[in-house]
Amino acid sequence: MSTSYSAYSKKRPTMATTAIDARADGILKSSAVLNSKEDYRREIAALWSDAAEKFLLIGRYLVRAKESLPHGEFQDLIERELPFSYAVARQLKTVAEKVDAGYVAPNRVPRSYSTAFVLLTMQPEELRQAEGRGLVRPDVTRSALLRFLKEIRLSSVPAHRLARREYRKLRRQRDSILSRMAELEAEYGDDLDGDDDEENDSPLIEGSAVEVSENV
Repeated sequence: MSTSYSAYSKKRPTMATTAIDARADGILKSSAVLNSKEDYRREIAALWSDAAEKFLLIGRYLVRAKESLPHGEFQDLIERELPFSYAVARQLKTVAEKVDAGYVAPNRVPRSYSTAFVLLTMQPEELRQAEGRGLVRPDVTRSALLRFLKEIRLSSVPAHRLARREYRKLRRQRDSILSRMAELEAEYGDDLDGDDDEENDSPLIEGSAVEVSENV
C-alpha cells in the first residue's frame, strides 16, 4: 500500500461513520417518526448492529495499518494517538483477522469486541463444543463464554494433575500449620501439652483463647 495511513484513515473511516451518524442525527431531529415501542425497538436494534460493524471496521483498519506503516509507526499510533489501549487494539485486530479468515461468520460474531475476542480465540475443538451449545451467536454474553470455557477446560484436566494441585495446596496448608505450631511452642514451651479443664468451654476468637465470665 503506497499511500500514507493518514490519507487512508481520513477517507475510509469518515465515509463509513458518516452514514451511521447522519442516520442517528436524523432520528433525533425527527422524533415524531418514533411513536411506538416497536419503532424504538427497531431503531435501537439497528444501531446496536452498527456497533458490531464499527468495531470490525476498526479492527480491519488496525490490520492494514500494521501491514502498511513503516516500522515503529504502528506502535506509536496505538500508544499515543488512538483513544484506546494497546490491549484493546490487540483484541480488535485479532477479532477482525479471525472473522476475515472465516473462523466465525460475521453475522454470528458477538456485538461486543471483548466477547467476540473470547469466542474467536477458542481452540477449534472448544469452538465446536460452543457451537453445539448454541453459544456462537451475536447476543451471547462474555460471562456465558467464560463459564463454558472454565467448565470444559477443567473437565479436560487429567485426574492426576488435579490430584497434584490438591496435594500441593494441602502441603502449603500443612507447612503453615507446622510453622504456627513452632511459634507457639517457642513462646509457651511445655505448657502447651498440659491438661486444660476449660479447653472445651472457652471459645476461640481469631486464634486466641478467651475466657467468658459467667456474669456476662
